[in-house]
Amino acid sequence: MLQVKAADKEDNVTLLKELPVHLECATQNLDPSPLGYVDDPSNYEFIGGIFPVFGWALDLDGVIRVRVLIDGIAQIDAVTGRDYAEYGLPSPDVAAMYPNYPQRTIARWRFYLDTTKLANSEHDLLVEVIDGRGNYRSAGTRRFIVNNNTLVR
Repeated sequence: MLQVKAADKEDNVTLLKELPVHLECATQNLDPSPLGYVDDPSNYEFIGGIFPVFGWALDLDGVIRVRVLIDGIAQIDAVTGRDYAEYGLPSPDVAAMYPNYPQRTIARWRFYLDTTKLANSEHDLLVEVIDGRGNYRSAGTRRFIVNNNTLVR
């Protein structure tokens, strides 16, 4: 039970609220979802050319790979030629917020998205984490707009 109490200077204590709390630990049968966030692009940002997409991801089973999907299709990094993001960049801010996760100090990822292969319109970006169990799970989304200033004749 989680209890919220108030006390005054004379040590009079009043119970304000009482809530039942159920905790579950990660087990072989329970696999909590990964945590993650897309830092850049921001929601509904106009982007173009080769755009560096940044974010972070954590999983209790460890992050093996981070993939970037646009409108449900896995993308190829325009710089590395791989179908996954570069993972393992320093993340002291993430480590401070999530001290009990493996890889917390190197949770940031980077992916160079070639927007010239996308239509000049709105798109959905989904970050997918492949964890140490081999599970593919969503760890962040973003909606952005491609604007490559292409001339139409």
